[in-house]
Amino acid sequence: MHDLMHDLARSVSANAYWNSDQDSVEDVGNRTYHVQIQGGEESSMAQVLGKRPLYLRTFMAQNPSSGLSINLLEVFSELKFLRVLDLSYNHIKEVPTSIGNLILLRYLNLSNNNIEVLPDSITLLSNLQYLNLSFNEEFQELPKKLGNIQNLRDLDLTCGFFESDFRLTHMPSGLSRLTNLRSLSLFVAGDRIGACSIIELEDLKLQGGMAIKFSKNFTNYSCGGRKILKNQDLNALWIEFNNSDRYDKDMLDDLCPNTSLKQLTISNYGSPQFPTWLMESQLPNLVEVNLQNCFSCEHIPSFGNLQFLKKLDLKFISDITHMGAEFHGYGGFPSLQELCLSSMDNLEEWSESHGVDELFPKLQLLQVFDCFKLKSMPRLPTIQHLDISFCSGSLLSCIGRLTSLSVLSVDGMNDMTSLPSDCIRNLTSLKELEIINCRQLQYLPGDEMQHLEMLRSLTIDNCDNLASFPSEVGRLSSLCSLQLSNCPIIILQPQELIQILNSVDEFEIEICNKKVNLLGQLQYLHTLKDLSLCGAHDHRSDNFTFRIPKLSICCCDELKSLMIAEAASHTVLEGICINGISNLTTLPDWLPHLKSLRSLTIEKCPRLERVPRDLKDLPKLSELILINCPQLEGRCERETGEDWPIISHLLTIFI
Repeated sequence: MHDLMHDLARSVSANAYWNSDQDSVEDVGNRTYHVQIQGGEESSMAQVLGKRPLYLRTFMAQNPSSGLSINLLEVFSELKFLRVLDLSYNHIKEVPTSIGNLILLRYLNLSNNNIEVLPDSITLLSNLQYLNLSFNEEFQELPKKLGNIQNLRDLDLTCGFFESDFRLTHMPSGLSRLTNLRSLSLFVAGDRIGACSIIELEDLKLQGGMAIKFSKNFTNYSCGGRKILKNQDLNALWIEFNNSDRYDKDMLDDLCPNTSLKQLTISNYGSPQFPTWLMESQLPNLVEVNLQNCFSCEHIPSFGNLQFLKKLDLKFISDITHMGAEFHGYGGFPSLQELCLSSMDNLEEWSESHGVDELFPKLQLLQVFDCFKLKSMPRLPTIQHLDISFCSGSLLSCIGRLTSLSVLSVDGMNDMTSLPSDCIRNLTSLKELEIINCRQLQYLPGDEMQHLEMLRSLTIDNCDNLASFPSEVGRLSSLCSLQLSNCPIIILQPQELIQILNSVDEFEIEICNKKVNLLGQLQYLHTLKDLSLCGAHDHRSDNFTFRIPKLSICCCDELKSLMIAEAASHTVLEGICINGISNLTTLPDWLPHLKSLRSLTIEKCPRLERVPRDLKDLPKLSELILINCPQLEGRCERETGEDWPIISHLLTIFI
């Protein structure tokens, strides 16, 4: 809202609205109808309530520095006209029984607190329409007479319902009496005495998304073949079973949702077969499907028949050995854009489907994680992004057919000694290549890599046995970013490196504490704009001058000898980051001579004692960022710190 319009609205409303950021406690009176308190102490809230604004309609207080006491919560019982009460993020452990006195209350938000149970008196709130109990991690039980709140439209119980320490074990019986309920985020099916039967969902008219969780040891299941979700207008459904294979298929069969469903997640399913409605793709509007921890599953449904499916995630389905025509169906995934296969331990083959005109015509992203037995995949004509992690190196033999690929990430391929040369040369559209945690990698195929004419970014990280780097990379005219780190035995000759970096804008290297004549050569690279150094550097050269606008230095004990002050005054360095130098007590003498410096970041330098006084003489410096530098944080504290006068003129200060 424009400031003038805001001021006009405040003027017309007089004292009807009160905000802790703008008003004083003295402004609270009988004509105050709406109060909002953000942050602050409990005492400030007590002062507001102490004014007894008896006609208050709205009270919102979030995220105080300390929790609300039960005594202060009791005061709300006097606010008979209250319609909206928001006490989220208040560390509340107990809700007083007097809350039942707020008979006009329509909106109650108690989310993100530490509540375990609600008092039975809350069921007296016959006008309540919205109840938010989400992210109360300790919550255990709903009131037995919850069905009495018959005007309730929205019940939010969202709270990590796939977590092992989830404490809510059942829903109270009589839930079907909530005939106005339209949104129920979570239903917990339990078989305790007084627990609500899952059949009661049949009588509700729910919309939006809902999760159904079957509690541990739940066995009292009998729906008699009734499709209890058929009449619910749900667009998202999450179902978590309890790893019991005895009834899972029958339960899932009776949970057949309406055809309007767009998102489906099934977790901990124990039966070897899925029900017909899922196997035969009877939910034509599905856009996203997630199957997780279906350990006994023998066949994956024919998801390829789903015309609108855009995202498919299959995780921890360990009994599947083959995917092919049955999986692709007759449609071949016409709209699928993202596919993830993760921890499918026994999957050996992912074959073509010859009866499909075009397979995966719109697939953009494929992620294959921890499928070590998988050796093949079909042609994927449009794929642009491929992530392969902790799989067999032989799977990479298939990537030569992925000619549209623009991003390739290879992680944890421990049996791979080199990228397959006969595949790399065909990736002419590749723009980003990342190889990390491939500990047996010994070399890169230089002759083939020179065909990657569109490659812009190359990252090699944590490859213990990589001993050399191909000079042919220097012929890649599009390459602008190169990162080499955690490759302890790699040998880099500065002259060769300079040839490689002819067109690179960003270069990050970990030198691994080897004294190499590197910086003296890098200063002549006019294209280099961003340099990150980790580890030792070469000996100082008095003639060394930085022509690089941005420099990051990490774990470099010789920081002070990086350059001399006279040379520093001639650099074009605009941004510098000093990180992880544990023995650094003072900043280097050359730093205040960086006349072009605009941004200074200092991180993880615990012994750094002070900011140099001549830092304020840097004419262009406007930004200072300090992270995990405990001694500096106190000295640079706003107004009171000893070094505050040195930095107070800066536009941006982050501590």
